[in-house]
Amino acid sequence: MVSIVIPNYNRLEYLKDCLHSISDQSYDDWEALVVDDGSTDDSKHLVEQFIKQDQRFNWIERTGNLKGASVCRNIGIENAKGDYIIFLDSDDLLAPNCLEQRIGVMDNNSDLDFSVFKMQFFKNTVGDDSRLWNLETEEPILQRFLNLDTVWQTSGPIWRIKTLKDIGCFNEGLQCWQDIDIHLKALTTNLNYKLYYDLPIDCYYRKNSTDSISQSHTNSIEKLQSKEMLYCWAEQKLKDTNFRTQKMALHIAISGINGFQKQFFEQFYNTVKTRFSAELQTQIKYIAMIQFYRLYKIGFFQRQFSEMKNNIMSQSQIGKHTAND
Repeated sequence: MVSIVIPNYNRLEYLKDCLHSISDQSYDDWEALVVDDGSTDDSKHLVEQFIKQDQRFNWIERTGNLKGASVCRNIGIENAKGDYIIFLDSDDLLAPNCLEQRIGVMDNNSDLDFSVFKMQFFKNTVGDDSRLWNLETEEPILQRFLNLDTVWQTSGPIWRIKTLKDIGCFNEGLQCWQDIDIHLKALTTNLNYKLYYDLPIDCYYRKNSTDSISQSHTNSIEKLQSKEMLYCWAEQKLKDTNFRTQKMALHIAISGINGFQKQFFEQFYNTVKTRFSAELQTQIKYIAMIQFYRLYKIGFFQRQFSEMKNNIMSQSQIGKHTAND
């Protein structure tokens, strides 16, 4: 059996299509666990209608004070009955062949802890956006995640459920970067995995969705502190290796500026500035001056602000490849 865990928070608009994409699977041995994060819309009624038609669907309500996608995914892991597990966001979709393709790969490769498959963007209907989430490059996978070039999204892998429990599941203290966290754990624990980007696309990421369960208020102090927490973990974990965390530090510093979090920026920057060249330090200070003194409202400074930010931030490959490449 494969368990599909779906965190949900007020996603009624998209949840029906998500659940239909599971019902339409060519592989039958599955269960779907919708783990609700305290929705105030009619999500529960919708899922109950699916349960009446198919007992493989389940509705679970989060208890306790901690909120967020990581909490919901861990509840899903605790309640899952499958040998394998897939995480699906409540506004995304599975292709009809997804489970059959993934189970076939894992059953034929008993040494794999997880495997990763190709994902395509869409806006309203599958096929209206040909861009892919990501593809392989020559750079090591771990370094790309550290550069915030997220090689695959949370729905991309299928995991052996024992593997997830062994590496500690999701960090419930993080308010963002949960997908980076779980994949950094996997990549630094010497798990066996393989990317199957030569196989057909089997899941779809909705690009125009808003008010995500985990992506709202990206530059709030809580999100910045979560990013700093993960950065410090990566620094400690990789201190004796050749892998670099500079792009993570850059992103956090610039995010502090974007969010007008002056005190956080100053404290974090003073901690990490030795990671940066003198030229880069000057650029970051200049960007901070423009933002904190509201000079970005002046056309010249606004152009300087955007150009400098774009030059020093991570150059992700996400969405730069299409299904026709």
